[in-house]
Amino acid sequence: MMNVLRNRHAASSRCRGVGRSHSLRVCRAVQTADPLQVVLGWAGSNKIATDKLAVANDLATDVPVFVAAKDLPAGDAILQVPDSAWITADTAHKSSIGKYVGSLEPWLQVALLLLAEKGQPGSSWSQYISSLPSQPNSPLFWSDQELQLLEGTQLLESVLGYK
Repeated sequence: MMNVLRNRHAASSRCRGVGRSHSLRVCRAVQTADPLQVVLGWAGSNKIATDKLAVANDLATDVPVFVAAKDLPAGDAILQVPDSAWITADTAHKSSIGKYVGSLEPWLQVALLLLAEKGQPGSSWSQYISSLPSQPNSPLFWSDQELQLLEGTQLLESVLGYK
């Protein structure tokens, strides 16, 4: 099976729309000097075609992001990622920590797998993991003042359920 990221809007190599909700965004705050190149290297080592991707700076934030390398018609696959390259609860079950995490929530299984793999020299996930932010930008880590911006949304209820 293959997971496919499709372009729902026509994309342009001139980076129109970069930074809007329909843009392909991969990394923001990261630990490595050139995280998007690290992700591209990891993708290449996993035989994931990245010829339709390019790196450009987001027009709103000036942060490097992935964009379409050329104009693409709506519906074109931008990136096809095989199931073997996804980190999921199933990946955790099949790993060395599987017997310890099977009864946990799927998101926690994935988090623990990331931690376990980060600590393993030579892990097949090491390039990808090194490109991840050192501090996730998630509402779970927001201050009470920032959470007030979510007042009246279902997301706020979900976040408060974990705090």
